[in-house]
Amino acid sequence: MWTTSLTVPALCLVNLAMGDAIITAWDSKNAYVSWRPLTAIRLGESYTNPDTEGNPIWQPLINTPNYPDHSSGANNVSAAATRSLALFFDTTEMTFTVKTTNPSAMQQTRTYSRFTDAAQEVVDARIYEGIHFGLPTRMRESKAGTSPSGSSGTS
Repeated sequence: MWTTSLTVPALCLVNLAMGDAIITAWDSKNAYVSWRPLTAIRLGESYTNPDTEGNPIWQPLINTPNYPDHSSGANNVSAAATRSLALFFDTTEMTFTVKTTNPSAMQQTRTYSRFTDAAQEVVDARIYEGIHFGLPTRMRESKAGTSPSGSSGTS
């Protein structure tokens, strides 16, 4: 049962974890400079694999950020927040609803039954938008030994 007395420690835990995630993500972006799908797909034939073909007119669904792909800041922050909440409540299973502040979003509210579902949706969205490969997420999972859900392996 959620009470007001749980709000402060939960928010402190989540915010500290998200702050650490941001620092780690940007440290990784600076240490492991990697191209994004936009560059890789457009310049595919310049890759060392002769079977790779480029597509010079390919466009992602959203504007590509002007900094390296690895590792995804959004994925790191989402994983930090959802894992912190799962640890705080000692479960990944909790039904909750979030509402966007973006008035042009197709879906204004999303309801999840697990923290892990929300984290995985952020991972998937970054790939579907065309601004991340699946690799940065898998690399982060293997380094931490957990998936965004906090379970062993990949999701």
